[in-house]
Amino acid sequence: MILRGFFKIMHSLFVDTTNQLTFGLLTEKWGWRDYFHSPELRTSAVKIHALIFEMLRKHGLSMSDIGKVFFLNGPGSYTGVRVSEGMAQVFKWLSLETYSFYHQDIPILLNYEKGSFYVNAFKGEVFSFEWSKESKKSNLCAISNLKEDINSSEGALNFFIEPSELEKELSLKDGLYTTKLLKEKPEVLFPSVLEKELRKPPFYFRPLEKEFKPSY
Repeated sequence: MILRGFFKIMHSLFVDTTNQLTFGLLTEKWGWRDYFHSPELRTSAVKIHALIFEMLRKHGLSMSDIGKVFFLNGPGSYTGVRVSEGMAQVFKWLSLETYSFYHQDIPILLNYEKGSFYVNAFKGEVFSFEWSKESKKSNLCAISNLKEDINSSEGALNFFIEPSELEKELSLKDGLYTTKLLKEKPEVLFPSVLEKELRKPPFYFRPLEKEFKPSY
């Protein structure tokens, strides 16, 4: 526990299980006090809880020192997104302020006026999201179809969650990565989420009836 005068200094917690496991502790000034990223499977909620509590203990903190929790709630497959959302519901039940947003929101929250976001949606498909001052448009389609529709408008940037083969497949260069932006610009991103009071629901690539449709 850290005290300043008679006031307890509260930290914030960030968690992302949508693609790979990322979590971290934020100070009251929105800088990272600690940050963890791993390509491990994101589906082990037991392991995630243990790692978070180990990080807290490392800094002499406990969950009573956490005032706000931020989650990335998609886009992603059902399993990855449900881990984050399940944790969000538990923390809200514990009366913590709980916020959630999407990977494609990150450039917008960081004031990029226009661009395109792409992520591998599995099953041979890609999820894309385009925005400008005038409009926003999302799509889920086969990679081959997306290649024909990619619009490289002047001044628009291409965003991905992290470096992957998808950039090469789409013949796009000089991509920006939401995981890197999140790590490098927390002092802009998280106050923006807080100001907008974002608590977005889980964002799955597909409706559940399609995600779990039998292959026979």
